[in-house]
Amino acid sequence: MTRCRLAVLLLFSSCATPTHSDFRVAQVKPGEGVAIGHVRVHYNGKPFTKNCSVCFNSASGPCDKLTDHGLVFQPLPTGTNALRRISCFDSSSYGHTIEDAAFVQPVGAVYFGDVTIEWTNEGGYRFQMANGLLGAMVAQAADQAREDGVLDVSVDSDDASQVIAAYREQIHDPQAKVYLSLAEGTYTPPKPVLQNSASKYYGGASR
Repeated sequence: MTRCRLAVLLLFSSCATPTHSDFRVAQVKPGEGVAIGHVRVHYNGKPFTKNCSVCFNSASGPCDKLTDHGLVFQPLPTGTNALRRISCFDSSSYGHTIEDAAFVQPVGAVYFGDVTIEWTNEGGYRFQMANGLLGAMVAQAADQAREDGVLDVSVDSDDASQVIAAYREQIHDPQAKVYLSLAEGTYTPPKPVLQNSASKYYGGASR
């Protein structure tokens, strides 16, 4: 409990940031769908995924806390969305904006791809004064505005079948329909997604 309270003050509750295993279908609101994919982070050449969170659309999220698996199941509004920021903890909190990682979220589930982030950063401990809630707010704003190090982001669909299988297992629906819209650029409406073409999705019964 003490550790979680400290995280609330310093990092605005990373303790409460959900992981893919926390996802439930009941969390999806009208006008939303579910973005699913993999996000893997190599930090200074080393696997670092479990120490990171990824945020969509803005630095404040919605965000997913990554696990070793790197799976993401995130409810998002339909329309254009994007992976927007990666944050990791390496003795201190570090973050960087993700550019050109937009995709289109339809009603239902969309696979945004397998995202690999190669992050080079000096890292180490960063002294940061945060007295009380106001201090934590100032510290968080500073973290969200800072661009630490250099990112190289790539997207492919190599693990689509594994990601989709994990999502279907999570929601207990082996026939759940999943559309494709890779997070690899600025917004260009992909017609198969918007038209819900029965020949352009990953399996499942046509509904």
